[in-house]
Amino acid sequence: MRLDWGDIDFAHVPVGLLSQVYERHNQIHDPISRKRSVFYTPRTLAEYMVDEAFAALDTPHMARVLDPAAGAGVFLVAAFRKLVEARWRRDGKRPTTKIIRAILNSQLAGFEINESALRLSALSLYLTALELDPSPRPLDALKFDDLRGKVLFDVAQGESGTYIRGSLGSSVGKEHDGHYDLVIGNPPWTALKVEAEHMKAVVAVIRPIISDRLGQEYATRYRLPDGAPDIAFFWRSLQWAKPKGQIAFAMHGRLLFKQSAVGRAARKDVLSAATVTGILNGAALRLTEIWPKVSAPFCLVFARNERSTASDAFYFVSPEREDAMNQRGRLRIDAKAARVVGTREAIENPFLLKTLFRGTPLDIAVMEKLVGGRVSVADYWRSHKLACGNGYLVGGPAGKKVDATQFQGRAVLTAKSQLKGFAIDNAHLDTFKRATLERSRDERIYEAPLVLINAAPAADRATPRAWISLKRNLLFTESFVSYSCGGHEDPYRLAKYLFLLFNSSLWSYFALLTSSKFGVERDAVLNEDIDRFPFEPLESLSKRDHSRVDTLYDAIISGKGSWSAVDLWASALYGLNTWDREVIADTLAVSSPYVSNQKAAQRKPAGNTIQRFVERVVAELQAFVPRQLSTDIAQSEPWTWFYVGCSASPSARGANGKEFTKHADYLGATQILSVGNDGVRVGLLGQSRYWTSTRARLLALDLIEQEALLQALQCE
Repeated sequence: MRLDWGDIDFAHVPVGLLSQVYERHNQIHDPISRKRSVFYTPRTLAEYMVDEAFAALDTPHMARVLDPAAGAGVFLVAAFRKLVEARWRRDGKRPTTKIIRAILNSQLAGFEINESALRLSALSLYLTALELDPSPRPLDALKFDDLRGKVLFDVAQGESGTYIRGSLGSSVGKEHDGHYDLVIGNPPWTALKVEAEHMKAVVAVIRPIISDRLGQEYATRYRLPDGAPDIAFFWRSLQWAKPKGQIAFAMHGRLLFKQSAVGRAARKDVLSAATVTGILNGAALRLTEIWPKVSAPFCLVFARNERSTASDAFYFVSPEREDAMNQRGRLRIDAKAARVVGTREAIENPFLLKTLFRGTPLDIAVMEKLVGGRVSVADYWRSHKLACGNGYLVGGPAGKKVDATQFQGRAVLTAKSQLKGFAIDNAHLDTFKRATLERSRDERIYEAPLVLINAAPAADRATPRAWISLKRNLLFTESFVSYSCGGHEDPYRLAKYLFLLFNSSLWSYFALLTSSKFGVERDAVLNEDIDRFPFEPLESLSKRDHSRVDTLYDAIISGKGSWSAVDLWASALYGLNTWDREVIADTLAVSSPYVSNQKAAQRKPAGNTIQRFVERVVAELQAFVPRQLSTDIAQSEPWTWFYVGCSASPSARGANGKEFTKHADYLGATQILSVGNDGVRVGLLGQSRYWTSTRARLLALDLIEQEALLQALQCE
């Protein structure tokens, strides 16, 4: 089909549209790209990454920029604009046609394996050059140099098949090594199940880089974690960037939160091999218009190309989900969601980034108490030679089968079983009839007394997070995780004890702040999360606590018990105090991943919530100031202002101006502090998540720690 270009006004065609054309084309016509999960990067995210990366460059107008997975060129176009802007600022006058063409031809580079993408990228850059040109006339000036082989590089180099290594292969020439001030882009995330020789070839290319950064011994035994291509691209970026050059990649969120040995090693590698300067965690923004159609958690990683040191730190930013704003493709950064994190601390504490994502700095202290050097529940089970694990696996028709006739006639629990209450009644279950299974598991896991953990803990406390079968053996499928207490010297009390712990708020809290799955991608936990739960050994409990276990258990099973009583007992058992319990309750209320919690966190504070918040702030501050503090509250939807100071006639309305909220909304802020001679005026966004007791304590700490703010409260 011939396209009449005269019908299109390119002044109104954003480059993001071309990226969407590319994505849609691949989804329909390119099966290989479908397997690679090709998703264009939204223009707003690309421009944000370019702006942040350019801010760290010493001479931005001279920068050479590489996108090693260029796609339709959204990053290259954003960088092109930024280079022209930087040149304009440096020279003090608008760049000429000649300068703009020189920037295009000598300061940009993109690698790509898809011919359609290369063509669209070239078109995008040509159109951008015309848009930026102060005088795109006469017509013969519209002629461009061919960008292929000079700016845009086809790195497929004749490769074919379902897996093309491209930028991760050996086709990229040595002339690109150490050549770029900025390497930026959105490399593929999807872990591919490829043949061993392909993976070996990728690792062979990045192994010398790993050896240079982390040592030859480590490089020799290196394996690409989970076959994740974005990690491989990060390693290669260290080769292409100049020493101390900038790197900015959109990557899969597994890098931040995965808790397996492989996942922890991948995070340590990235934090050790380069100096990470900032991470924006977009896990809460998945399935929103921030990045349409992307269901995976993502993160934006900014780094400097030099090995990190023990004193390095980075900004860790976790925007909250805010439906009204996210639907417009915008995000807001909470004052407490932007934290400076020590690189060594992030390496040594594998839960730190997840804790800061779903919690606050106060949650770090609570988690330290909760874990407190305790053994994990799995370690306790192993040390006592008890059985635990998933139930039997049926498997498909082609799988290897084992005899299962010994199980026939037993009560069996499946995902379709209708359970009522917390204690499992075998009389209401089906009986096992299969002759074979793919895996029957260790038969001891089916022995009573046993506790079954719900892999998808519900928000409703009336729905079991764990079930118990105290006196009857029970078969169950792989959907359930069992901890059998058979063989312990006090099996029934151990089962009751474990049942109470896994139904307490401590378990939900621990999973929320540590799991790489729960609160990140799905409302479910992994076996490793359950196994890691810190366990106070039954033998260390006092006689009073032993008796309390029996009493609480009987009350819950009979339907007369209170979960608040269980939570209070469990928190005391783990050495947690009133303030710790307050932190746990607030975090579960506003940060749990359930839809009901997400909506509640975004609602306007109800009742006297605001008044209680202000009173709590004053109560925390009063010990640090010599006079009695006064307060005043004023509404300015969607903001609420309050004054804290020692004025005889305080007025929060003195700081209640549109100029404040206008700038705050533009910046995506959630908190405004205005310092005056008579005290401090605070503006907070009117969403319940920002008005908890925990947030009141954190605000008071901020006021105390900042000398200028504390001085204003002295009223001297």
